[in-house]
Amino acid sequence: MTDDLYREVILDHYRHPRNMGKLPQPDICVNGVNPLCGDAIELTFIVRDGRIDDIKMAGNGCSISQSSASMMTEALKGKSLVDSAGLADAFKKMMLENAPADQLPEDLEELAFP
Repeated sequence: MTDDLYREVILDHYRHPRNMGKLPQPDICVNGVNPLCGDAIELTFIVRDGRIDDIKMAGNGCSISQSSASMMTEALKGKSLVDSAGLADAFKKMMLENAPADQLPEDLEELAFP
């Protein structure tokens, strides 16, 4: 049942990505490419008073890369740059160091796999 919920969330973000596009004059632009599969994501940010005021994603790739980029834009919008860096660190620890998913901040709960 939980697997079905995660599948639904991923498919929803893939079919209806949030914050798709590019900001015309971003304060920050970040590109990422997965050399193993060719997935590519470009993130553009508008930062005001140390907070992510707007964020857009563009790119191509599999449903997982596109969905996770969409979910990430939702998690980061409105956050301070310091808080955003903390979220990124917590997610990296979960993915790369097998840190327990229940230690993720509430903002990232839907990114944790069962």
